[in-house]
Amino acid sequence: MTTTTRAGAVGAAAGLTQNLRADGSLPLPHSTTVFLRGKPVMEVVEGIAYRKAGRGERLRKPEGWSFHEEVIAQLQRAGTKVLVVEDLETEITYTVDWPTFDAKAFRLDRGAGPQRALPLAYWSVNGKPPLRREAPKQPAGPTPLVREV
Repeated sequence: MTTTTRAGAVGAAAGLTQNLRADGSLPLPHSTTVFLRGKPVMEVVEGIAYRKAGRGERLRKPEGWSFHEEVIAQLQRAGTKVLVVEDLETEITYTVDWPTFDAKAFRLDRGAGPQRALPLAYWSVNGKPPLRREAPKQPAGPTPLVREV
């Protein structure tokens, strides 16, 4: 993509310039395109990975979203903090933080190559909290005996 540099009258006087796209529009904040077999499938913008999923892409058993290992490796390199999947069929947006995906996703290969999948119960739906939440961590070791006096 070709960029041009332009500064308005005030910007030029102050020595400020702005990189623009070839069409003159402002560029997005730092973004990374994620590819699967040479085809762009996701975009990571400032730590948020966006996926637009079409009909039939959501897992049915168990219901959830899966990502190819090749895609996951690129998401990790891009510094992904949050995954966002927009289901174009249902118009539902699913969101999960990367640590939850990394800890709870399971491996599968149903003929399309190695993937990791996370059940829907761990995803926020249209901004509502997920059904499953982490249980509070218990301290290691025996439970201390507390006596009432």
